[in-house]
Amino acid sequence: MLLFSISANQNCYGQQQEDTTDYRRLILKPKNISDLTKGFRFYLNSKDAKLERLDTIGAIYDLRLISIALRKKGLLHESENYAVEALKLLDHSSIKDSLENESRAALYNHLGLINEKLENNDLSLNYYNKAIAIADVFNTKSSVIKNRANVYLKLERYKDAIADYLSVLDFSIENESKTKVARLYDNLGYAQSKIDHPEALGNLEKGLGMRKAVESYSGLITSYLHLAEYYSDRNQKSQALAYTDKALTLAKTSGNKYYEAHVLGFKMTLKNDEEVIRFKTLNDSINLANQVFKNQFASSKYEFFKEKKRADENEILKEKEKFKRLVVQSIAGFVILLTVFVVLKLNDKYKKEKLQQVYNTETRISKKVHDEVANDVYHVMTKLQNSEHVNEDLLDDLEDIYVRTRDISKENSVIDVKGNFNAQILDLLSSYRTKAVNVITKNSSNINWNGLSDIKKIILYRVLQELMTNMRKHSKASIVVLDFSQTHKKITIDYKDNGVGSNIIKSDGLQNAENRIESINGSITFDSEINKGFKAQVII
Repeated sequence: MLLFSISANQNCYGQQQEDTTDYRRLILKPKNISDLTKGFRFYLNSKDAKLERLDTIGAIYDLRLISIALRKKGLLHESENYAVEALKLLDHSSIKDSLENESRAALYNHLGLINEKLENNDLSLNYYNKAIAIADVFNTKSSVIKNRANVYLKLERYKDAIADYLSVLDFSIENESKTKVARLYDNLGYAQSKIDHPEALGNLEKGLGMRKAVESYSGLITSYLHLAEYYSDRNQKSQALAYTDKALTLAKTSGNKYYEAHVLGFKMTLKNDEEVIRFKTLNDSINLANQVFKNQFASSKYEFFKEKKRADENEILKEKEKFKRLVVQSIAGFVILLTVFVVLKLNDKYKKEKLQQVYNTETRISKKVHDEVANDVYHVMTKLQNSEHVNEDLLDDLEDIYVRTRDISKENSVIDVKGNFNAQILDLLSSYRTKAVNVITKNSSNINWNGLSDIKKIILYRVLQELMTNMRKHSKASIVVLDFSQTHKKITIDYKDNGVGSNIIKSDGLQNAENRIESINGSITFDSEINKGFKAQVII
């Protein structure tokens, strides 16, 4: 699947090939997460340097690679931000040719991929349609059309998907690798199988044969499962199980637990056991709820930016005229100070409202997860426990899902900021204390908690929650110390544990903590080395 058409335009972006080829490869063909991190840091510095010397074209190139790296790391919201930044630079650039079209088409395609991951399928289709409309190079257009067809497939718009796949089939056969052609035949056959098209089985088998030739583990597993689903849809269970077992054997051989779990999940549905099917439905529902919760802050910034820009144009002109009149009247200084004051106040109000919306969303999702998902899982567990011949592993798995769902609800529940906040903090921290982990707090009672706004209390509570959750999941610490201090209005919390430590690569939790603190103009720093514990300092 093509993300960006970069290589052919590399020199057009003012990039010195001998300096960047290795870093570009680290992002486009990474071997591990460390490769992505190195490539990301290189192009982040490169982008800033180019903007300083007004090299807009080079900066757009770097922003595209930065966005790719972040998307591959799963940081979808951050990836979207950098893609939007590149689009804004394109809007203000002087290039109006095929290079501009290809750059914009590639960025639209990238935003389509992000929103597809976020289950924003309509928005994803909108971006793909924009990319297809302006792409001059058919290689780019073909890749976007296949991406759009994949969304149609998810939405069960099988005829639309088939039309898209067929429109690029000849081009793919002539110009693309066997791996991509095999994927296209398999997806085409799968879509056709859902509407009983006579060529469905032939295309599925053709895709399988090509994948055998290139020995692609993931591709073969997908082909086997699509064939299994083909026969299952036609009530030919023995053939469906045979292909499923082939996929399972291959998944075990690959050593990839995700592949194996995926195949086992499909095999469970073939057994037609109502409770098993109910379990899989619940598990899929919980996974989707978790994904939505993790990405609830992601949205289409570019469309909002364009709409807001148009809406504000007249207002901006009025403000300019007003400013000129005030300058003539020799009170410009007063107006400037007043304007700055008002803007800061409005900005502060806006930030508080947005943070409150985030908090309200968290608590709402927490309640929904608890009331609708966790309770349903609990009732299923109760029914299973009262049944004869119950698989104990299944009960254990259900209990694990219930506990994780309950934890999600607890981690995002309502915070009582009007009561004794020091007691709230101590209660939070003590909840992580176990026989194996001793949590020590110092001087929290000396802090003037009443001097903190409600929003800052909520943010601080969530950040401490993220730090403690990170400790519980990763550090293997036996002692955790949190030291509170206050100088004037500044509150400092020093966290340290004696865990295994690590080279700092921010997880979703630590990244969330940093984003939260920055939203209230505070700061958080992390310090850790392997076998030397983990430290963090929070200042608000």
